Amino acid sequence: MVEVCKRYYQDGLGQSEIAKEFFCSRSQISKILSRAKKCNIVNIQINDPFSEEINLEKKIQERYHIKKVLITDTESENEKAQLEEIAKRMSVLFSHYIANGNTIGVSGGYAVLACSMYTTIYNCKNLKFIPLIAGQSFKGEKWYANQNCERFASRFRSEYVLLNTPFVIREDNLRKQLCENAVVRPVLNAYDSLDVILLGIGETFPDSTLGQCEFSSDEIKWAYEHGAKAIIGASFLDAGGNEMMKAQSEMLIGIKAAQIKKCSRVIGVAIGSQKKEAIKAVLKGEYLDVLCTDSVTAKELLD
Repeated sequence: MVEVCKRYYQDGLGQSEIAKEFFCSRSQISKILSRAKKCNIVNIQINDPFSEEINLEKKIQERYHIKKVLITDTESENEKAQLEEIAKRMSVLFSHYIANGNTIGVSGGYAVLACSMYTTIYNCKNLKFIPLIAGQSFKGEKWYANQNCERFASRFRSEYVLLNTPFVIREDNLRKQLCENAVVRPVLNAYDSLDVILLGIGETFPDSTLGQCEFSSDEIKWAYEHGAKAIIGASFLDAGGNEMMKAQSEMLIGIKAAQIKKCSRVIGVAIGSQKKEAIKAVLKGEYLDVLCTDSVTAKELLD
């Protein structure tokens, strides 16, 4: 038995080759190898290089009652490289959540920008991409939801629409007129029937993307000091994931927190320790079915 195990496990011979050497049948060699395991002559150990990430995923699932967590441990300290790696790994995950003919709501943000460039959607046709927030800038920001939708649609030869208004509109009458505009209203109406949402998670810091959306540093600082920890779509959330600052949210053109919660498949993607509070708020509010992040951020979420 020991000699057979050495030839099979150490020398790498096949069962048929060993059978010829020991003048017996291949089935006898198979039985000997099986008995060797039962007799504790052979112990098989699997060295899983992803064991830490899998343990982190399970812990976050249990703590925050979320269906699925995807954690990527990247060697690079460069945020763009980390986002690219996560976006590529999300490709397999997407195949379980997106089907032919689905309408997909797409957020703004750098994480979703990476997804629009590197995430593959397998074997799906007739998709439609809907921007979850408005955004027009003279700078032509690549991470706006409109641009993310356009990139997705271009890569997968799909349909997309645009929400061509500023993100922040402070004047009530102008905002009401725009929301009832024949070009804008169909996009807003589509939020109640989305099949899948790809959600970026924004934090309330002046140097975040929120600071590039017609909000002043003082306004963002005021929001944070009054308890706003995250922004998803066009809604602010407190630390417990509750929608807050509704008067300020009304100035924003885009999907609201209640509409996000109605969608049965919400995939959130965000990385970085600076987003810890924002991600926690979204998890506590139970807006996500799936969270995609990096291992460093995952550990922060479990502190």
